[in-house]
Amino acid sequence: MKIKETIKKYSKSKLAKGSATFMIMKLIAMVFGYVNIIIITKYFGTSALGIFSYIISILTIVGTFATLGIPLTSLRLISKFKAKKEFGKIKSYYFQALKIVFVPGLILSLLFFFFSDFIAGDILKKPENAFYIKLFAFVIIPISINRINGSFLRAYQKIGQFGFVNLFFTPITVLILIGIVFFTNNRDAGTPITVHFVSLLIMFIVSIILILFLKKWKFAKITKKVEIKEIFKMAVPMFLVVISGAIVKWSDKIILGFYVSNAEIGVYHAMYRTVILLNIVLLAVNSGLAPRFSELMELNQIQKVRELVYKTTKIVTILTFSMFVIMIIFAKYIVGFLLDVDIETGLLIFYILAAGQMINAWSGPVGIFLMMSGNEKVNRNTSIILAVVFILLNIVLVYFYGIIGSAVAVSSVMIIRNIIYVIIVKIKYDILFLYIPKSIKKILN
Repeated sequence: MKIKETIKKYSKSKLAKGSATFMIMKLIAMVFGYVNIIIITKYFGTSALGIFSYIISILTIVGTFATLGIPLTSLRLISKFKAKKEFGKIKSYYFQALKIVFVPGLILSLLFFFFSDFIAGDILKKPENAFYIKLFAFVIIPISINRINGSFLRAYQKIGQFGFVNLFFTPITVLILIGIVFFTNNRDAGTPITVHFVSLLIMFIVSIILILFLKKWKFAKITKKVEIKEIFKMAVPMFLVVISGAIVKWSDKIILGFYVSNAEIGVYHAMYRTVILLNIVLLAVNSGLAPRFSELMELNQIQKVRELVYKTTKIVTILTFSMFVIMIIFAKYIVGFLLDVDIETGLLIFYILAAGQMINAWSGPVGIFLMMSGNEKVNRNTSIILAVVFILLNIVLVYFYGIIGSAVAVSSVMIIRNIIYVIIVKIKYDILFLYIPKSIKKILN
């Protein structure tokens, strides 16, 4: 009876509905992601998957530089303006945000277009990837604007639309690749990444259309402009947090590019993309919690935050642990299905990365809480230090142990980061971002 009541209660919650919608969409996108990996490895080769992973990693970090922390700043400010029904400010902020990201986007686009050979050959030591580096020039600005649009939709709690523009480029990529595989003889290793760029441009157009149809602020009059100086005041710490996070998340593939072949990068990417499935519940919860945390902290409702944290960390931990056990049991079959070579190495990487993701899930949405509660500087300092540690640790471990060393570095830094965040929030707000069952709490007390 209690379970039925709980389900009924959460089914009426806008946050729960939004999180559930995002999780379903994320799951669909991840399924297509695995299909994408299978298509690339089976029809274009493991080296093609390595090129795909390598280029996406560079693009993500470059795209993060281009946005200057504006998407995350948008999420916080728009949630704040929306809570106060200041729709004129929302409209003003949007156009100011576009101005801010256009300049760095244009500069980076020109650099990658005219210096692609130098960047690929002399800096990244992968001259064969020069053509794909040049393609960056055509997607950097659209990706930057798409991220801002996604943040607007998320702040408006349009979680379904947010999920679509942020996730469904993968299904589009897969559908185009299936057409290429079955109706052409094209098996060029660069085809998957080129198709991916096309999908990103399609999502950019979709996000613009969705923004144009947002209610209330569309017809709002701008009575008072949001100053660019005010935006930068919040965006700079946010930018450092986001770029540090992007470095920790994506630089492992770039570092691998200096030491191992595209094929080995492909093996690592296949395992990483599989294990990231364990992150799906946390991502789904984060999608709806970010604006909610911002609103509750703005109103200084700490007790409500505590209650929300306990419920969400409980859900995330239980569901993720269940998935973790299933994945460990069937790990050999999963790895064997995705890889034709290096199965033993792939299996070890799988176990190492899965352990890190499980600890990440156990600490719940602690990272997003710090960013939404006015702790940008604390988050910034911690993120920068961890990013430096990660790069150094990754270089050393990759040099000696190759792709296995990279997996160890990723999981180690992920665990350290979450421990630090949990301690900071516990000391500052007396909120525990770790799910501990009440029965165990009684024993400990």
